[in-house]
Amino acid sequence: MQPVTLAVRSVGPCLLASLLASSSACGDLAHQSEAVRISPEPLIEIGEMEGAEAYLFSSIGQAFLLEDGRVVVSDEGVNEIRVFGPDGTFLNSIGRSGEGPGEFSGVTGLWLTPDALIGLWDRGNLRISTYRPDGELVSTNRLRVEGEEEYSVTPEVLFGPFGNGDMALASLEFGGSPDTPEAIPDRWVLARFGPGGEPRGALGDLRGMRRLRGQPLPFTPLPRVAVLGDSLFAADGYEAGIDVRGPDGAVGRTIILPTDDRSADTDSVWSALEAELRARNREMYLGMLERLPRSDEFPQIGGLLADDRGLLWVKLYDAPGDALWLGHGPSMRPGAGGEWRLVRPDGDILGTVRIPDGLSPLHITYPDFGLSVSGIELLRLALRNGWILAVLPNLAMVMTCPALGRARGLIGGWVGRVLGAVAASALGLGVFNLLRPFPITVDGDLVMYGHLGLAYWAWSAAFATVAVALWLRDREWASTRPKKSLA
Repeated sequence: MQPVTLAVRSVGPCLLASLLASSSACGDLAHQSEAVRISPEPLIEIGEMEGAEAYLFSSIGQAFLLEDGRVVVSDEGVNEIRVFGPDGTFLNSIGRSGEGPGEFSGVTGLWLTPDALIGLWDRGNLRISTYRPDGELVSTNRLRVEGEEEYSVTPEVLFGPFGNGDMALASLEFGGSPDTPEAIPDRWVLARFGPGGEPRGALGDLRGMRRLRGQPLPFTPLPRVAVLGDSLFAADGYEAGIDVRGPDGAVGRTIILPTDDRSADTDSVWSALEAELRARNREMYLGMLERLPRSDEFPQIGGLLADDRGLLWVKLYDAPGDALWLGHGPSMRPGAGGEWRLVRPDGDILGTVRIPDGLSPLHITYPDFGLSVSGIELLRLALRNGWILAVLPNLAMVMTCPALGRARGLIGGWVGRVLGAVAASALGLGVFNLLRPFPITVDGDLVMYGHLGLAYWAWSAAFATVAVALWLRDREWASTRPKKSLA
């Protein structure tokens, strides 16, 4: 059974970053340019090895957060959707195996619709359904592919919803056969469908996994697709490029990501794969491994997700960790752990995120609701992670309150000098950062060069403004209220 872990850590003074993932372990995550961190201990953990049936999962497919903090999880093994409260308590389930109303036969797509309903793609029944979180069926529509020549192969996988409610679905055409002596890639055909199941047009195709004699190779690329607004970001994984496709599927541009050359590590990668297969007693794969040519070409992209702030999370392929033969869940799920690039839709790379081993991200969001964390727990996290240091300089700002009154004295000059020193130091550091961006490291490795954000400049300017005001007041250059005349 697989537990679902929700880890939350503050992004700034007003936001929470939530990463919903299927995992057996949780650890630190750092996106240094935004100070995003995932707590080493999850605030919400759902799933048990033994216990009530509602908390036992056979094969977690997707998961996401509702606006009020409820967690929606699909269990593909039993064709069921489960809804849990913000504290992880089971609330209700949706669906069961079958072909009738409210029954599923292959749930491979789950999403939150623009009107806050649970959207569901049922591959086996070719149905698109929406439900209220309490389990009430709102709509169900069968995909209209009969008689459509361009959809000769039935769509299987949902890659994501567009901003207007349409969906990007894909069908699979297998590459090669048991008699094919060379490695042949699959072909994925992408298409756009409306929420009522009506076809809206083709979106092009992608190369899929490589197969040799009908069997997938261990280090085979997989198509990675994310949808943002009315654009589709697609990568076949063979190269470090992400095609940006418009509503009609035409490629408008390509985002190129920097990658590492792993050719020198070929032997060690294949040896590590063999060792891991032996440790897991994968005798079938070990037999196949002996007959495979050991290629020095590896995929470049191991995962692609879009968060609700319009950013792309791109996983750099990790060999041998992302090998298809070592997978634990659905093959289209991003690999666990590794390095992820945070990329804007225009291709600008914001930084590198390290996700701990064993953590497979499913949904990344920045909710505006509060989670029930005790004050003691929040203080403990603040002390352990250094957040408290961000509060201490602001105590100096509070000290200005007595000095802003009508009475002047030594306190006004003293506070002005303190704030002036803080402001000068902060502004100087900011100017230096503009000229020479700071190197940001994670676990000793350089991951990016970062600039200080607008919040830092606003904070520094506030200190400078108050310091100047106190300095002018101390010299009586600022206007004062005239004294009353006795005449």
